[in-house]
Amino acid sequence: MERGRMAVIGTGRMGLPLARRLLDRGYAVSAFNRTRERATPLEADGARVVAHPAEALQDTTGAIFVLSDAEAAEEVMNAPGMRAAMRGVTVIQMTTLGSQESIRLANRVTEAGGDYMEAPVMGGPGDAERGNLLILVGCAPQLLGRWQSLLEDLGRQIDWVGPVGKASVLKLCLNQFMGMMTATLSGSVNVLQAEGLDVDLLMGILRQFPYYAPTFDTKLPRMRDHDYSKPSFTCRLMMKDIRLAAEEARRNGVSNILLEGLTSLFREAVDRGYGDSDYSAVHEAVRRLDR
Repeated sequence: MERGRMAVIGTGRMGLPLARRLLDRGYAVSAFNRTRERATPLEADGARVVAHPAEALQDTTGAIFVLSDAEAAEEVMNAPGMRAAMRGVTVIQMTTLGSQESIRLANRVTEAGGDYMEAPVMGGPGDAERGNLLILVGCAPQLLGRWQSLLEDLGRQIDWVGPVGKASVLKLCLNQFMGMMTATLSGSVNVLQAEGLDVDLLMGILRQFPYYAPTFDTKLPRMRDHDYSKPSFTCRLMMKDIRLAAEEARRNGVSNILLEGLTSLFREAVDRGYGDSDYSAVHEAVRRLDR
């Protein structure tokens, strides 16, 4: 039985499996992607793929935005007919944004007569397709109540953080941990290899202490093999998120020296051609920085 129609705006690495999850759970889906070819695989799954974002919002009460950044979201919102199309629609923004970017987009939606919820997620494409995401929510409590069941179809855990902007800050703080831990591992690996020491000695000791993280065992093989294909999260997106985290630190009067340096490392990796590779490719920037 159909559970209602949802629009999915952006059918890339995360949007495509989210749309498939909605279809699997019984929702009718209208999908739009700026590069239409990236949305067409959903037609075989039963989605309606449209040429314009305003068309995707027709006959829907909710639209999930899964775009690369705030600029892409604003471009979609500026498309012909979108202001009228957003009237009466709840925009569920799953893009990772800075808090001020999210607030700005929320104002655009409410001025058009719609509602806005930020809902950045922790997890990858496989988690999205299995409904195993952790979803951070920033919105008015009553709006969360209205969309709770849909969010539970998409995620295993739903955490309401506060008003719009707060969930974005939390997501950036979480992502900066991911980036920092991976870059720190890379630094240690590079120094040990330069000294001719076995990296497994490091890992054997790390696993006995609280500062060990399971991600080390998933990222280390990539660094050893210099294989950053099939990314769980790309260098380009990590660079964007670390930059936004640095801006949040600056806005709150917190030192962002470490984050500025980390942004530079990921920018170096992107400049070396690893922008669309797994973010563990920061290893290539760390090991070549002084060469």
